[in-house]
Amino acid sequence: MSFFDFFRASKKQQPQPGAVDKQEIPVSRSLFVDDREPDMPGRPAPVPQPVPELKGIDAVYDFMQNDFEQQGYEDALAMPDWKYMQDNVELIMHDLRIIIQKACSWYEEELLKFEYHIATRSRAGLMDLVEELKAKQNILRTAYEKVKEIGLNSVDIVGMPLKIKLAYEKGFRRGLEAISRSTLLSDQPELPDDILN
Repeated sequence: MSFFDFFRASKKQQPQPGAVDKQEIPVSRSLFVDDREPDMPGRPAPVPQPVPELKGIDAVYDFMQNDFEQQGYEDALAMPDWKYMQDNVELIMHDLRIIIQKACSWYEEELLKFEYHIATRSRAGLMDLVEELKAKQNILRTAYEKVKEIGLNSVDIVGMPLKIKLAYEKGFRRGLEAISRSTLLSDQPELPDDILN
């Protein structure tokens, strides 16, 4: 018996009685094959869905959570002037006030819509719905008052808007420090410009 006969003989063996037969498990074609059309250069790309714009107090908080310290640091590296820093703080506060004005306008519009719906639904006798609308209206009023408070604080730069100013100034000072350290405290002497040319 040769070596190859040994393997052929094992293939010819019949299953023994009492042995468990392997059952075929149906496998979906989609598991292994991608039947989608390939992206072609001439075909327009799918349009991404727009991100919904934040409204009300969410927009205000989103703006206030920006990294103003990093922005101040980068601005100091670009223009290391204290007056430039003060102007930028004022511009940031103006941007905050614009967002606050937009939020206040949105709240006023929403509250008017709620007033209308509460009045018409109460005349229709839908008291459960009216109670839900009043609860939602109270939530909107609370948020609206908070936005107005932040708006007043942004004029005097106290409270939460003060955090923006302090973070920006801290970053600006860090940027000035980085410039001084790199130019005056570095171990390597700086070469004159005419040597490099």
